Amino acid sequence: MVSVIIPTFNRGYIVAEAIESVLSQTYRDFEIIVVDDGSTDNTREVLEPYRDRIRYFYQENKGVAGARNKGIEESRGAFIAFLDSDDIWLPEKLERQRQLFDHCPELGLVYTRFWRVYYGGQKKKLEPKDKYLKKGYIYPQVLFTYLIWAGSVMARKDCFNRVGRFNTSLPLVQDRDMWLRIAREFKISFVNEPLVINRIQKDTVWASTSDTQRPMPEKEEMIRVAYRRFTRREKIRYFFSYRFKLSTEYAKGAKSNLLAANYNVSKRLYYKAILYYPFRFKYWRGLIKSLKPVKGY
Repeated sequence: MVSVIIPTFNRGYIVAEAIESVLSQTYRDFEIIVVDDGSTDNTREVLEPYRDRIRYFYQENKGVAGARNKGIEESRGAFIAFLDSDDIWLPEKLERQRQLFDHCPELGLVYTRFWRVYYGGQKKKLEPKDKYLKKGYIYPQVLFTYLIWAGSVMARKDCFNRVGRFNTSLPLVQDRDMWLRIAREFKISFVNEPLVINRIQKDTVWASTSDTQRPMPEKEEMIRVAYRRFTRREKIRYFFSYRFKLSTEYAKGAKSNLLAANYNVSKRLYYKAILYYPFRFKYWRGLIKSLKPVKGY
């Protein structure tokens, strides 16, 4: 059985669509666990007609990591799949993933491609790109490239028994941290079809939080911890990839702060980006732009 975990917070206006997309799956051996993470809107009332087809749990707000952990704790299935309450699955999503697991018992996790749709639907992107699709023991690829998104994941419950739960201290990268931990221990594969629609709402953290507001230290810590998991030989092999990854993250924060005229912050971050990877001219150019004098001096 597949335990489908749907964390939700104040998504009464859309959560039913997520549930309906699960109920429409061609693969029928599943349970739906909805974890209401402290909603204050009409979520409970919207879910009432589904109470005979879902398992509903309410908890005080702990964030999406805490809600997913609750779902894992309550799950009964041998497989876990995640669906955010503002996204939807296409009908063959579970079936196509279970087929892979049935043919490859050594797999720990299977991800799929997905459509990312923005706000009113005027723009959509197919993710991940062809060149990023990887399978096998792909820990370095999961660390250094964008591969796996939570709504596309199905994993054996044994994965979470071995690597633990989502890290609630990493609210913006808790999912990436989890896929890294699983990738270090288990073989991974993918379905080369877009079987999920990821709908970016205006009020989501992903859409409404600028890079200047995001806690970069938690992403930096995730990357550093992931690098420390490498063997000594692997650390040598991926040394420059690691430094380039950190420099890229610093540069993203530096650029957003520069655009916001936070010159002292952007200067500090460009310094770090250059320290870790000094071979990109645009970092130096950004640093020069950050050296603007304060008005009045």
